[in-house]
Amino acid sequence: MMLERTEVRCPWRNVFLLLLVLAYLKSRVSLADHSEGHPAETAEMNWTKAITFNTALTPTNLVAGYAERLKAFKDSLVMDTEWKDSDLVCLQEVHSVADQQAIALEARKIGLNYAYSDALNRTQPSTPSSAKACEIGVSAPFLTCASASGCGAKATPSEILNCLASSCTTQLGTVLNSTNGQECVNCMTTVPGGASAIQSCAFSIPRSNYYTKFGLLLLSRKPLQKTSWAFFSEFTNLYRRGYLQAEVDDIGTVLCTHLVPFAEGQTYLGRYGSFENENKQNVDKLLAALTGKRGIVMGDLNSGPAVPGKNVQALFATNFQSFMSEGNFIAPYVTDAGDCTFC
Repeated sequence: MMLERTEVRCPWRNVFLLLLVLAYLKSRVSLADHSEGHPAETAEMNWTKAITFNTALTPTNLVAGYAERLKAFKDSLVMDTEWKDSDLVCLQEVHSVADQQAIALEARKIGLNYAYSDALNRTQPSTPSSAKACEIGVSAPFLTCASASGCGAKATPSEILNCLASSCTTQLGTVLNSTNGQECVNCMTTVPGGASAIQSCAFSIPRSNYYTKFGLLLLSRKPLQKTSWAFFSEFTNLYRRGYLQAEVDDIGTVLCTHLVPFAEGQTYLGRYGSFENENKQNVDKLLAALTGKRGIVMGDLNSGPAVPGKNVQALFATNFQSFMSEGNFIAPYVTDAGDCTFC
């Protein structure tokens, strides 16, 4: 009986500015039978090479240099060896449907012929939706408070959210509990323009006209079968998180995800008490999706162990460890490289 091993390897070189984060593999190792003359060191190995990368391609005021990063990423995709050698790619924060379509086309040039997201094949309406990001009937008191309190003049999404949470607590709660409350908050914290942006979310910006649900894009060299997507929870800061799921021959179930982060200096607005608790809820959902299955979890997990030899500090380390202790996963990137992926 030959040793069969599948491993996820992530490139440790940071392609440009942001994250190359961890990928996880549910252990699938059959022991070598030495009595039959098949020692482990001579057994055939089958490798699955996976890359996960947070692109930060958000065409708003969240991260500067969007156009330059988009061009740099597409150039890297067709030129760099890491991408050309990969079997699976999980991208995070590709929020524009048009960008997802453009990246999927570029990926075909290097043999990543299969792509999936919640919105990749979605037909855009021929005319913009008349519904706005914020329902004026529900959000009018909130918008009035937000403008009067000066929250729209704040410089960053974190500052806007902190201001809204402290100055317009009651009105914000009403919006969050409304049918499209998540999208309203998304709009006000991602659209450029400060105070004018807050107003435009209710009066001019259409609902879900250009953006994906959570900015994830899964690319594969093999067909992606039984594809689906799911949210983690009803509400979280900035935008809802979730995961893409697909079945891939010889690999199993693949989950591409982006878990809730520790947003330093930002008021937590979710329903789990803290960013760390919500991150653990995300982990639990992923583990549940893989119950009884062999597979890979890859993405920006916003958690990880300390690696003293690399001067890497732990972040939500208990949550990270749950993949190993509760899900029987291994973390090849940590053991094989262990370099900082967000420095």
